[in-house]
Amino acid sequence: METISEPLKKSAKVILTTRRTATFDGDNFHSWVEQHGEDFEIYRIRSSEPTIEDWIPQVRLESLKLVNFPIDRVSNPVFLAYLRCITTPEFDAAIANPNTIVEKYFSSMLERERRRQDLRVLDF
Repeated sequence: METISEPLKKSAKVILTTRRTATFDGDNFHSWVEQHGEDFEIYRIRSSEPTIEDWIPQVRLESLKLVNFPIDRVSNPVFLAYLRCITTPEFDAAIANPNTIVEKYFSSMLERERRRQDLRVLDF
């Protein structure tokens, strides 16, 4: 923290972006802020964890609930982004058989990585 405070004494502006950690939430951080309260100003902006409603459009969320897909128990942001970004026909096909939604997701991720990494996997 002292390393960060040195440039701040010379009218610098520093923006730190971090995940929530004890470094910036613990007693040491609060003590450091109190010690340097006259040296510079600190502005903290926290964003809370996104909810499923932040990831999935309401129409799709309702469709998933109608087919009893346990969307409320999903916390994987990549999976949620997949459900948000697939085309409407792909989404409709996925919810037509809700038991295969996760399987379709993994197949999609495998295919994406095959293309991205130019993997040549042979089918036997």
